[in-house]
Amino acid sequence: MTPIKPFYFDMTPEEIAEFQEGAGKILRSGTLILGDYTNRFEQEFARFIGARHAVSVNSGATALEILLRLKGTEGKIIAVPTNTNFATISSVLRAGGQVHYLDMDVSTFAPTLAMVRAELERAPMLAGIVWVHIGGIISPEFPKRTVYHDSCYYGRYNDVYDEPRMLLSRAGAQVHEMERHHKFGMCCGAGGGRMWIEEDPDKRVNLLRTEQALQTDPEVIAVSCPYCMTMLGDGIKAKQLEEKVQTLDVMEIVDEVTRSRDAES
Repeated sequence: MTPIKPFYFDMTPEEIAEFQEGAGKILRSGTLILGDYTNRFEQEFARFIGARHAVSVNSGATALEILLRLKGTEGKIIAVPTNTNFATISSVLRAGGQVHYLDMDVSTFAPTLAMVRAELERAPMLAGIVWVHIGGIISPEFPKRTVYHDSCYYGRYNDVYDEPRMLLSRAGAQVHEMERHHKFGMCCGAGGGRMWIEEDPDKRVNLLRTEQALQTDPEVIAVSCPYCMTMLGDGIKAKQLEEKVQTLDVMEIVDEVTRSRDAES
């Protein structure tokens, strides 16, 4: 399993610089809460997660407390990882729940899937588990956020849309959609021999499609075509995001999960 530090923020230097610039604008505006910036954030966040509305709160602890109350955790036992801030524990307590500590793996500082399963068998009265690293990093075994790209040959030519998504879901992926998907999907840029045409750098189709995929904040871009694999993979390299976003064939994902399950059994 990929080692994770005890505490760190998963932000690139560019993201940190963008955050500092945005924070500076808000501080200079003289409005720290509500106002235009809050409205814009709520609208953008709602759009990002596909919800009609979003409401800003003062902290992650408050957001967690609201979620726990909505789930009806009052009087119930909630497991939390040992490597967490007290804010997580206080959220459970303020929602009326009882805290049950969950051990962590020494290499990731987060509970493993095996630990979660073992704890559920040992303590079947558990009503819920907060499965997250102290720095906000979800356990590496948690299903990866995956966006699927419809290839022209699978989609428009053969009307195959649902089957790849079904395979990804059964493999444990969190499948998300780009704004243009299914029959409205966009070519990766290799169709019609364009793979061998030198294009204007600002108008390369593969970069445009890669940008559309990145808008979903994926960990994995799943494809079903070798041309799509090359074009979107090159797009990720051009964005210098190889360390954060993988480009994988659906069958690679299925094979990895199958091997893992065979090893467990």
